Amino acid sequence: MTGKDTRHQVLEYLEQITENTDFQSAEKYSAASIAGRLNISRTAASQYLNEAAAAGILVKVNTRPVYFFDRRALERKAYGSIPVQAGMGFQGNYSSLDELEQEVLRAKDDSVFSRMIGSKGSLSYNVEQCKAAITYPKAGLPILLLGETGTGKSYLARMMYEYARQKDIIGPEGQYVSVNCAEYANNAELFLTNLFGYRKGAYTGADKDRKGLIAMSDGGVLFLDEVHCLSSQCQEKLFHFMDKGQYHMVGDNERWYTARTRIVMATTENPMALRKPLTRRIPLVTRLAALEDRPQQEKKEILYSLLCQEEQRIERQIRIVGGAYHRILEYQFSGNVGEMVNCVRTCSANAYLDSQRHGEEQMTIYMHHLPDYVLKNYVGQSEETEEKSVLTMEELRKELQVQKKIYLFNRDLLRQ
Repeated sequence: MTGKDTRHQVLEYLEQITENTDFQSAEKYSAASIAGRLNISRTAASQYLNEAAAAGILVKVNTRPVYFFDRRALERKAYGSIPVQAGMGFQGNYSSLDELEQEVLRAKDDSVFSRMIGSKGSLSYNVEQCKAAITYPKAGLPILLLGETGTGKSYLARMMYEYARQKDIIGPEGQYVSVNCAEYANNAELFLTNLFGYRKGAYTGADKDRKGLIAMSDGGVLFLDEVHCLSSQCQEKLFHFMDKGQYHMVGDNERWYTARTRIVMATTENPMALRKPLTRRIPLVTRLAALEDRPQQEKKEILYSLLCQEEQRIERQIRIVGGAYHRILEYQFSGNVGEMVNCVRTCSANAYLDSQRHGEEQMTIYMHHLPDYVLKNYVGQSEETEEKSVLTMEELRKELQVQKKIYLFNRDLLRQ
């Protein structure tokens, strides 16, 4: 087994045991215990664990013995972010198990929305509207999310569901069901069949009863993306369900079925594109800001987060030259955050390929790794000048922490 395979095995095992963290039985999170379970040397296990902690992938408790926890697994457990700097001030270090446990409990008390960059900034009003919609008694309030492609409407809808689960508004049986209405733009009958379900014999080939999306999401959330693509007939049927909470299955016009489904809709179009009867049934409408309209601090946090995600995906430390970093921040992504995601993945793929060719363990994103459309018409300094400074994720994290404190201080000062 190669060193890379062993490292992957160590991190994968630690993620598994962190999913059900037991701070009372911390011994299993030590390098010695992990090495014993995986039948590898303690030195190798310790090396891989410390490297991952230095990269911010793991949380390290600096006691005797030292304990390690998978940070993302802890965050899933806590429904919130776990800082990678605490306690003694080193990245990923906590001075005691009790300190880490208190941090997990604190994060768990926070809303799942805290995971969203800008939840207390440019998206704060959107978050409050979403909370109001999802927590309203019985079946919530229908809400329409507006915004350009890639602004995070689908992500926000999913956060609404997780928030409701966290607050026990939706039980474990309540499902999150998502449908892209654009797929049914020219087939109203298929949409209605999928939405309401059908009874056996409703049409040729219907050899048994089948539940629809509304029944599947009863007690949960139904997310209708690109809702403006629905035909007038589909919008009218949807309006009737939202108004009465009742519907007919296709092939059964005699019986009424009921469901308590929370409806979340999204569109890239002007809400006037929807029929008036439907819009009258939507009490909450909220528009997400385009990436270009969000504060520079949030753009930096988004880019840093995307780079960290790629580090975890490919299990390699990523560095980026200053010119490439600032060019990504300056570029106006017409596809917003979604397009920035694709840009970062393209950069990472190109840099990874180069590192493989040269047999390098560490990979660096240079200017020439950027997509052509990002470099097009760019007039900057010489490539040699722009590639003099090389930024690590640790350096970016420290810079962001300082900048965020200044940004929040100035923002709060202006609000007074």
